[in-house]
Amino acid sequence: MYKEVKLLDIDGNERNVPMKATAATPYRFRQTFHEEIPVSDNKQAIFAAILIEEGVKSLDDDAVLMKATYCMEKAKDKIRRLAFIMAMSAKGEKMDELNFDKYLDWIDGFDSSAFTEEKEDEIWSVYQKSAENSSVAKK
Repeated sequence: MYKEVKLLDIDGNERNVPMKATAATPYRFRQTFHEEIPVSDNKQAIFAAILIEEGVKSLDDDAVLMKATYCMEKAKDKIRRLAFIMAMSAKGEKMDELNFDKYLDWIDGFDSSAFTEEKEDEIWSVYQKSAENSSVAKK
């Protein structure tokens, strides 16, 4: 799926960022960041997966709530990195040359408030719609 997502750049201007998700997107994510992006129907599943990875079994005390906050930030970071993979795919970059330093160079061009929850949802929907489409058998 292809979509342009409006994000605030470092100068505070909205800019259209083309993003393309394909069946290869989760593989490119793993190749670049050496971790999985969950294939699920909502971004909260990323949060849940990270909670499980971190060994959180319940949210009943302050220490665990702090861990949950950390996990939520980690989930948001995964969505920003997913945006990078999809933006580079839309741009036609050599996907096998992507790395964390290139991600930092890319993300450095955006305002710290660019990735609101609304934008995270929009980014996630680009990825999710591609996952839905690639799992439907074509005639």
